[in-house]
Amino acid sequence: MFDVPYGVFECFTNATTAILKNSKINPVELYKFNWDFFYNSQYDFISGNVDNLVLLQFARNHYGMEFQELEFGDIPDHEYTIVALNSFYVPYMTDLYQIADQLHYVIARKQKDEFEIIDPFYKIQEKFSGKDVHELWSFYSKPVIQIDVSSAGKPSSATAEVVPYILTLDYPHQYESVFQLLSSSLGGIDFGASKNFLESPLFKRYFSSIRTVLKNRETFFEVEKINKASITNVLTGWQAVLKELIKLSSTRRTSGLVDSFERAIHHEVHFLNSFKAIHM
Repeated sequence: MFDVPYGVFECFTNATTAILKNSKINPVELYKFNWDFFYNSQYDFISGNVDNLVLLQFARNHYGMEFQELEFGDIPDHEYTIVALNSFYVPYMTDLYQIADQLHYVIARKQKDEFEIIDPFYKIQEKFSGKDVHELWSFYSKPVIQIDVSSAGKPSSATAEVVPYILTLDYPHQYESVFQLLSSSLGGIDFGASKNFLESPLFKRYFSSIRTVLKNRETFFEVEKINKASITNVLTGWQAVLKELIKLSSTRRTSGLVDSFERAIHHEVHFLNSFKAIHM
């Protein structure tokens, strides 16, 4: 369950795919579907993954996996659930523990008065008391997702070819909208009195979210087996964004970072145009 396809910011997707794989279901079609691009203004990070509900609906339609939302007090014993915790109080998340509040999804299986917590990204499988898990959950109080794989199986051979979710949207407009939001957010970064920007929660959040977008694209290209020459610009585009983010530690100027985002987005749209012309 610890072979994760995505970065730390896509913990919900990592948890879902871990449950599928533990049930002997190959989620390769989900990897092909899981391409989006949006900016979460509430938590101030970018994502390359589809929305959680869109992901679950795909798994239901494609694999027969069922799900339902529960209140924390309604979690049944011995069932797979996905629970949102607050990283600030999770000791094994050493990069965020007692440093920053961050929503983080894990797999949880209730066993009477305790929970077995499985965290695919951090490779953790530990027992927590029910009281501790409730306290970790209560900061965000997100609905608990119960997963039922009892009727799940391999996708039908008659299923239509799976294409990236973003191709079902007006993706050029979406990329442009996200870029405008990002430009505004990045231009307003307050470096404050921080002597080491690279150790700040803001840097760690941005670096992790951008790295997660890159990891998403790497996973997609790996399962699609696309010619390397066709994807180099996409991957190097996001690598350049990471380099520009690190440079902020010394320059404190965001113009280079904004420009690198614009180039990375241009490369993604160009690739998607080509992919759509072939597959749709």
